[in-house]
Amino acid sequence: MTGRFCYVSVEKMTKRHFYKKRPIVGPVEEVVISNGDKKRHRVLARIDTGADFSTICEKLASKIGFERIVRELRKVERIIKRPVKYVKQEKDILKNIKGVTGVVLVRQAAGLTRRVFVPLRIKLAGRTIKTQVTIIKRTHMRYPMIIGRKDLQKERFMIDPKRRR
Repeated sequence: MTGRFCYVSVEKMTKRHFYKKRPIVGPVEEVVISNGDKKRHRVLARIDTGADFSTICEKLASKIGFERIVRELRKVERIIKRPVKYVKQEKDILKNIKGVTGVVLVRQAAGLTRRVFVPLRIKLAGRTIKTQVTIIKRTHMRYPMIIGRKDLQKERFMIDPKRRR
């Protein structure tokens, strides 16, 4: 069988059939969030494929039950003025806050920022996603929440830029 090719027929899946099963979202979607308790909150979220992680603003975090974490973050913010890439002490301080599941260093236009992860349940386009979101100051932004690429990949969402709420 040298020099010969063996072709195996594979059932073709049309693009329409493949994409039909995937949920479609627009650039802005209404989501229902909860932090594990029975309370649910509806907010508008920006779908951002440029962001790795989903984020919520401090004001929204306080509203849904993370007020103690937000207070602790403000205290720590006074200590850590400028985050440095490899300082283990900063991570240890932030990880010791009760309720924080992780810490990440994020590069953005304004420079480096340390962000903490908190567990959250998001319902988007009829799908529920158990995830971890970061808390940041978003007072200057229009939407209190951003849905990042990692959470969009979990349920294989498709983004339709023409779609409006």
